[in-house]
Amino acid sequence: MKNIAIIEDEEEALKILRGFLDRFGEEEKEQFHVAHFSDAFSFLEGYAGAYDLILMDIMLPSLNGMELAKRLRELDKSVPIIFVTNMAQFAVKGYEVEASDFIVKPVSYYDFSTKIKRTFEKTSENPKHKIVLPGKKSMLVLDVSDIKWLEVILRRLVYHTTGGDVEVYGTLKKAIATLEREHFIRANRSVLINPRFITSVEGDAVKVGRDIIYLSRNYKKSFSIQLAKYFGE
Repeated sequence: MKNIAIIEDEEEALKILRGFLDRFGEEEKEQFHVAHFSDAFSFLEGYAGAYDLILMDIMLPSLNGMELAKRLRELDKSVPIIFVTNMAQFAVKGYEVEASDFIVKPVSYYDFSTKIKRTFEKTSENPKHKIVLPGKKSMLVLDVSDIKWLEVILRRLVYHTTGGDVEVYGTLKKAIATLEREHFIRANRSVLINPRFITSVEGDAVKVGRDIIYLSRNYKKSFSIQLAKYFGE
């Protein structure tokens, strides 16, 4: 089952999209759970990265769809977004928020089904593993493949990612439970490393991108074994 969010304030447009999803599901033998939001703020509140696709109008009350998409990308960099709008002139701005596609109103079923199917095919070809982190006002969603390494400082976890540092409250124990199955390796009491970003290991010094992390005596042996296993040696 796929989770779909529709952000649309017009009842008739919502009815059409729901009907098209039902028809598409029957044709493709796919089930959808659909959540509806009539404005940007109700959608963003408590966002937890649970959606496989977001269908979004651009003309929304209070905050337009383009601005909403920009805020969404701060929380979730990979969820597919398809704009459903009668403002085709905004299509060129879609690259700014990495929109998957645009569907122009009035929506035809052919256009709808073609673009939905294409989006799902791209998603299945490039699956993303995500983790959900508790933020100050909402949930944060990170792609595991973007995390280079993380460290615990007092009661805070700092995730060093390709897009910058993300800091949340948490414990390394919980992070290990989530990330060990993603092949992250513990380097010392306070650090986990994503081996795909390791560029060199010299003695106790592990270079991760531009950062250097030092192995502790207690973890050096297990680190070496897990790293060799990761690279298939």
